[in-house]
Amino acid sequence: MHTEIQGVEPETCKLKITNSKEIEISLDEVTLKNRKLDERLEDILDAKVGEIFFVKTFQGEALWDFDSYVDEENIEANLLELGYLDCSFMDKYEIMREDIYDLLCDTVTTDYIRYRGEGFELLDFVFHPQHTFSQLYIVKEDPILEAKILQKVESGGRRLAGTDIDVDDLENN
Repeated sequence: MHTEIQGVEPETCKLKITNSKEIEISLDEVTLKNRKLDERLEDILDAKVGEIFFVKTFQGEALWDFDSYVDEENIEANLLELGYLDCSFMDKYEIMREDIYDLLCDTVTTDYIRYRGEGFELLDFVFHPQHTFSQLYIVKEDPILEAKILQKVESGGRRLAGTDIDVDDLENN
C-alpha cells in the first residue's frame, strides 16, 4: 500500500495568482480550511498491531501550477480557501507521542483549493527535493489508552556487530 501526502510549510508558502494581472497573496490573507488528519492516516488507523510502516519524507522546493474557471478580474484573497492540517484541537500529549503528527501538523495541503466554491485543477507539479528522511514505525497497542499508536523504530546508523533487531522482537517489545 502506498499513500502520498503533498503539503507546504506555511512559513515558506508563496501564492501567485495570474488572471488579468499577476498578484502575490500571503497565507495570512486566505482562508485556511481544516482538513481531517484522520483521512490522511486512514491506512495507518486501520492497521493491525504489529504492522510496520515505512515513512519517507521529502523536503525541498516545489511549484504547483493550478487552473480554474474563475473569471473574476479582481481576486479577493479572503475568498480563496486552502486545505490545512490543523492539530491545535488535538491533545498535546497525543501529538508528542505520535511522531507522524509532527510531520503533518500545521501543513497547507495542495489537494483542497477553492475560490467561491470553485475547485482548481492541477496542471503541473515540479519538485526539487533537498532532504530525504526515512523512518520505520510499528503499530503498537497502548494499554493505558486502549488505542493503537505508532512507535518509531530506531534503525540505520552505526551499530556494533551482532546487535541487529529481529522484526519478531519488535512485536514483543
